[in-house]
Amino acid sequence: MVHSEFIIAGIMLIGLMIYTLLGGADFGGGVWSLFARGPRARQQQNTIANALAPVWEANHVWLILVIVLLFTAFPSAFAATMTQLHIPMTLVLIGIVLRGSAFVFQRYGNPADAATRRWGLVFGIASLLTPFFLGICLGTLPTGEIQLVNGIPIGGFFAGWLTPFALSCGLFAQALFSFLAAVYLTLEARED
Repeated sequence: MVHSEFIIAGIMLIGLMIYTLLGGADFGGGVWSLFARGPRARQQQNTIANALAPVWEANHVWLILVIVLLFTAFPSAFAATMTQLHIPMTLVLIGIVLRGSAFVFQRYGNPADAATRRWGLVFGIASLLTPFFLGICLGTLPTGEIQLVNGIPIGGFFAGWLTPFALSCGLFAQALFSFLAAVYLTLEARED
């Protein structure tokens, strides 16, 4: 007989995979927008913005689902994880908020305006750093550094997430999201 915890964990895993495939591509699109150079840079950034515009907000629903299921079904795991990963998770949240705000300001601002270009830079940097910290958080979980004593997390705010494995998971997540965006953007790109 399958226990309800396994079903909920399975739903969380599926939600995380969907977020990786859809939301990850959005982050990767921001990275490609940041690195767009040359005479066609503006055209490339417009292609990326047009690809992201209809879906970027909806893709975060999957991450919200995973987090809500985590704190509802596994409250002690949520408390321990969020306590130990307070710094990188806060950076993830700041990155998501900055990225979303910057995307809107960049998308609907005057392209010739310097402030609009700065919002494009914020959008790109947030798109670059947020997946890195998401990967660090995910890479910390299997290290065993998050430990509880009498239900209280021990180890401090830096335990686990500064390990070489966690940092390499952050780099891998960033590379994966950029790759996904490049693959998806091949369908959006048109030859002139």
